[in-house]
Amino acid sequence: FGLEASAEATRLPVEHAGVAETQHDVHGHDHDHGVTYASVSWTQDQPLAFEAIYSLFKTLPISIFRAKGIIQLDAVPERRVTLQMVGRRVILSKGEPWGSALPASKIVMIGPAGELDREQLKQRLDGCLAKDHAPTRNRFAEAVLEILRRQ
Repeated sequence: FGLEASAEATRLPVEHAGVAETQHDVHGHDHDHGVTYASVSWTQDQPLAFEAIYSLFKTLPISIFRAKGIIQLDAVPERRVTLQMVGRRVILSKGEPWGSALPASKIVMIGPAGELDREQLKQRLDGCLAKDHAPTRNRFAEAVLEILRRQ
């Protein structure tokens, strides 16, 4: 598991993705793959705690191979933070200020159809709310958050 914090502003659309087309001819033969991928979408208007989100992504099931979104961190209240995960690599990037937009987190996780426990994932994400976590002194977290706070 790796985590990168980037100072570049990145805008990621949050969209439902990952449902395979059926009846296609992509690799030389025509057949029905059925639904190959499933996604779980989650939205929350309360800020998230960095260490809780970090812990969640560090312990996600291996079946979740992609996630992306915009998150609202309590430690970076003035701007969006973009989240991208591929495999075990997680990248947090400094996004644009919220401006007049209402801050909110929107995350989509993608994995094989039939292997995502949607309710458990949503409960785990709900468990990352900042109001449920006391701030702690963690040098790693402080370093990442400092990068995300830079103007």
